Amino acid sequence: PFWDWASDHNIPDVVASQKITVKVPSTTFSTGSAWITVDNPLYTYKMGALSTAQFPTNDPNDGQIARYSFTVRQPTSTASNAASNDGQSNTALSRLNLKGNIYSLLTGNVAYYQMASQNNPGISLEAIHGNVHVAVGGNGHMTQLSYAAFDPIFFLH
Repeated sequence: PFWDWASDHNIPDVVASQKITVKVPSTTFSTGSAWITVDNPLYTYKMGALSTAQFPTNDPNDGQIARYSFTVRQPTSTASNAASNDGQSNTALSRLNLKGNIYSLLTGNVAYYQMASQNNPGISLEAIHGNVHVAVGGNGHMTQLSYAAFDPIFFLH
């Protein structure tokens, strides 16, 4: 699976749905298979309690994230039971002109070291990629480097 955020900036349905219906072998084998509804493993990652030594809640940069026992995107609040707000992620993504920026980057006369790094002024692939992280995550996991890979959408982007 792959999410081409430059082509369609919206959070994919397969990630946004809390539940999914999957076909599994029947336990009785009389029908051959059955459809069941399960928690969507791409919606969130349930990590349980985190070690405060490794993920300190008092860290000024990302301490709030350590309070969640599951991943969130654009969380609805700072409460430990906040929900993801993929609509807010979609709104933030729609403001980025991802397709236009990628087109400009790939068709412009830009040296590789300028295109691939944020160390130079102007547009770069890394800057566009970083903007996707911030737009998707908001105050959630995708925005913070030490937590981004916990969010299942990380592996699709």
